[in-house]
Amino acid sequence: MFRAKNIYVIGLSVLALLSVTNVYAVSHPESGTGVVVPQPVVESAPVVPSSSATSPDTMTTKDVMTQKRPAQKPKRQIDVACMQNAVEKRDSAVIAGLDKYVLGLKAELEKRKTALKTAWAITDHKARREALREVWKSFKEAKKTIMVATKKDHKMAWKQFETDSKVCHGSAAELQKIDPITLKVDL
Repeated sequence: MFRAKNIYVIGLSVLALLSVTNVYAVSHPESGTGVVVPQPVVESAPVVPSSSATSPDTMTTKDVMTQKRPAQKPKRQIDVACMQNAVEKRDSAVIAGLDKYVLGLKAELEKRKTALKTAWAITDHKARREALREVWKSFKEAKKTIMVATKKDHKMAWKQFETDSKVCHGSAAELQKIDPITLKVDL
């Protein structure tokens, strides 16, 4: 705990020192090497950075703090009714896909039930075992096919929603910048 407090105090001391001094690399007269020596800030003449004379390497802390931020892009307006319609369309498509999944799975379960009853009615042990394996194999494949179709429908609903929401976020001028192939907005 003592060590952390010392590091914190040292850090604050360094920040306080940097706020009142500028640090420059100067040549040390005895060794001839570059040594960092803190130089006091002269408050009598205000420092105004000029774009041609001041490079980022020679700017002081004060120069950096007084620079203006670049102008922010104006926020795009969102058409709320358009977004509500896009959400309605997406969620309706997802619900329809889930209904289709449930109905398809229910139909496959009915087929499996009747096929299993038929397979269990077979008296020959080897033939019955082969029929049961075939019933379960076909059910597994059908279930997988239904799931793949459901996932595809779900992805398509979300992809359409992305397209619709991009339209809702922009003005008519911004809509001209949407690439119809990649659906990316060129700003």
